Amino acid sequence: MGERRRIFGVGGVFADAAPVRVSAPGMPDGWGHAFYINGLGEPDASMDVVVVMLDDLALAPEIDTLSADCLERPVQRHALALTGWAGGLDAAAPPEWLTPERARYLYEHLKAALTSGAVVQCTDSYALHDALYPRQRVLSDIGHGR
Repeated sequence: MGERRRIFGVGGVFADAAPVRVSAPGMPDGWGHAFYINGLGEPDASMDVVVVMLDDLALAPEIDTLSADCLERPVQRHALALTGWAGGLDAAAPPEWLTPERARYLYEHLKAALTSGAVVQCTDSYALHDALYPRQRVLSDIGHGR
């Protein structure tokens, strides 16, 4: 909330993303990003928002240890838990609801929530990147039919 990421293009048109929080009774908050194109008129959504609600936001032990001194915002903690969840998926047989488009969205959401600038703030940023990347790549593989 209150965080903005902008990529400027020709003519003042830019892509932007805003975090979205979703609440449901009895569950920890879920997070996603609303990605949109802003330019000469009203912002235009570039993809639907997909939020995966997790029963438990417990992190994989190595991710928890490596991110303990950084990545403390709720959207980041959810993204770390979502990364652990994604690492348990089988790219060859994803859940029926996880279409390639939704997998690509979730991958983009994780990149927006866990920016390289945020990860480099961690004491052991290289080890954290090495722990996150293979788990996140499963979503990219599903999204690209690999």
